[in-house]
Amino acid sequence: SALPTPAGRSIDAPQLARQPAPDRDSPPPKPPPHPHERFESDAITVEPGMDPAQLEGLLHQPGLLRAKGFVETRNGMQLVQVVGRRIEWTPSEGPDDPELRNRVVFIRRANRNDG
Repeated sequence: SALPTPAGRSIDAPQLARQPAPDRDSPPPKPPPHPHERFESDAITVEPGMDPAQLEGLLHQPGLLRAKGFVETRNGMQLVQVVGRRIEWTPSEGPDDPELRNRVVFIRRANRNDG
């Protein structure tokens, strides 16, 4: 029986079944090139015992996409995560490495004029 194609032609189904399968051992075709967005990051060190409301003031920055860090607040150790305008606080024991405590990393889009 014949199968219709998107181009409006018909293909003989038994003939199609007899054709060899595409080579699955060859590498996949390369995707077409596309522009990549550029990002930049920086980090701040937070004073232990900081009031979460005070830290939230620092987290509202123009162009900020994400921020994340473990911060010792007045309420104890907290994981703070920022996505867009949403700020989420989660109680945490924090990381074992003291270098990662009281540090928040920021990610934002890089200025397109910066190469």
